[in-house]
Amino acid sequence: IVIIYGAFGLPIPFRQRLLYTVGDPIYPRYIQENVARPVDPEILKIQIDEMHSKYCNSLTNMFERHKESYGWGNKVLKLV
Repeated sequence: IVIIYGAFGLPIPFRQRLLYTVGDPIYPRYIQENVARPVDPEILKIQIDEMHSKYCNSLTNMFERHKESYGWGNKVLKLV
């Protein structure tokens, strides 16, 4: 079965307008690694969780700030 889809019935997708947005950079804290004394895994986990939280907050703020220009005024961002 052949399904006709796309521009002129060809298997070429329809054109979509692409919009991009770029947020502020998120810089991690510098971890000074000493060969004689490796980085504590607990401290590393805390810093990773901190960076993940900053990223999720930044992503949510960026979505809320720009969703109207994308035509998504009624949408809600849900991070899982």
